[in-house]
Amino acid sequence: MVGTSFRRFVHFGSGGRSSVSGSTATVFGASGFLARYVVSKFGRTGTQVVVPHRGEEYDVRHCKVMGDLGQITPMKLDQRSEDSIARTLARSNIVINCIGSWVPTFHNTLSETHAEASARIAKVAKRMGVKQFVHISALSASPSATDAWSKSKWEGEVAVRNAFPEAIILRPGTMCGPEDKFLNRLADRMRSYPVMPEWGFGEAKVQPVSVYDVAEAVNVVANKGSAYHGRVFDLAGPKVYTMAEILSFIEQTCGMHANRLPVPTSIGLMIGSMIESAPYASL
Repeated sequence: MVGTSFRRFVHFGSGGRSSVSGSTATVFGASGFLARYVVSKFGRTGTQVVVPHRGEEYDVRHCKVMGDLGQITPMKLDQRSEDSIARTLARSNIVINCIGSWVPTFHNTLSETHAEASARIAKVAKRMGVKQFVHISALSASPSATDAWSKSKWEGEVAVRNAFPEAIILRPGTMCGPEDKFLNRLADRMRSYPVMPEWGFGEAKVQPVSVYDVAEAVNVVANKGSAYHGRVFDLAGPKVYTMAEILSFIEQTCGMHANRLPVPTSIGLMIGSMIESAPYASL
């Protein structure tokens, strides 16, 4: 009777929330923007997901409802300890590395976060025989990058590739979606400040991509066996917008008007860094 009841609700291989895919994935950086959508994708297909976290479990508790009961497992992580990393990978055949930070912190520089931590995770994953390793980089990552963030993202790619040659690297552009730090933050600034700078005289271009599409790309490459091993994919949206168009879209959507000031990119970056360091209230 127990077996019959169990089989009635759990469908092996059907791909639904209550199915059992046979895979276990460890998703690093699940307190961030992209990773929560990746966890949700895996949870919906019956994949068990380990969610390492450095802070309190409250930081990732939102992930626990993204899969069936007991399928999402938060685990404490010390990203500087290979033993701690190994414990989070003990049962996993898939690893997704979404660890990232926009700014250096008291405990970690950008290079330590994007390169050193990523290299450590890749090294342990390779040693433990992980089959699929997906590393999230950035569209701006380049050996010739001039800003510290993009440069550290490139360092992360190199470090991961050295430790895990078969790693699949995804380079998403500016991601948008619920809780994003692009449209939401611009809207906050436009509402809170008397003047909104338009970088590059409003002609600066951006090609935003949906976070749902990026999460789906992660799901696809992570479940295709060796088909995409060693590949690098640039992920951008279908259309290029100017910053003037983006700001106009926000004004129309939110029903507000901002005093927009076209400025050169250099001055815009200076103003942006000043605004970025100021507190703001979310919508």
